[in-house]
Amino acid sequence: MTMTLTKADLTEKVGKKFFLADDYTLAAKLNYDNGIPEFDTYLDGKTLKEINAVIHLTKYPKGLVIKIAKNFSSFPFGLPYSEIKRTVLSEKAEKSNLIFETVDKGKIIFSLKTANILEVKQFLDDIHLKYDYEKTKSETVKKDTKPVNNTKHGVPALISFFVPGVGQLIKGHFPKAIVIWVVGGLVGFFLWWTFIAPFIVWVWNVYDAYNSNENWGNSADNQTE
Repeated sequence: MTMTLTKADLTEKVGKKFFLADDYTLAAKLNYDNGIPEFDTYLDGKTLKEINAVIHLTKYPKGLVIKIAKNFSSFPFGLPYSEIKRTVLSEKAEKSNLIFETVDKGKIIFSLKTANILEVKQFLDDIHLKYDYEKTKSETVKKDTKPVNNTKHGVPALISFFVPGVGQLIKGHFPKAIVIWVVGGLVGFFLWWTFIAPFIVWVWNVYDAYNSNENWGNSADNQTE
């Protein structure tokens, strides 16, 4: 496999990593999008998944080594700290990005699953690489809503004034009309008894008062022998 840089060139750009040095590597968490011409040539329009490869990002004394790792081989690229103008970690709802803005106004862009963003943060903190963190709120998809009809209907209202429920029936609000008739019927039934019961008692009262008077005053105490 052809290397983008020779081992000597890579060492010159990012320094030499000694055997006992601490290993800071972010393995298989990033997906390369664009920004490195050598990677674009190597991939030739294919994705890392299509060639069964992953990205490894490793700290070196003077910079980062970005590798396309496939099986037991790798395709490295050296990115010195001196060439990094700004590092941006952009968190989105599902797919986030790690972006290195370079001094030559270029951008090296990686995508990552948002579920892995904490590991990327930890890596950047461990290697003391300052970064700007941006969090984009997910856009709320507005549901289609039917326009509210605020038109007033005088005729149905007038009809309902005299015959409850008919106005709703005319407008096609059948459930409302049925509810009005049922509730109105029950209320009317109970109200009918509210008025008729006192009337019956009043009639009986008059009737009883009239008929019970014929023996009034004829008790045994008042009879004469």
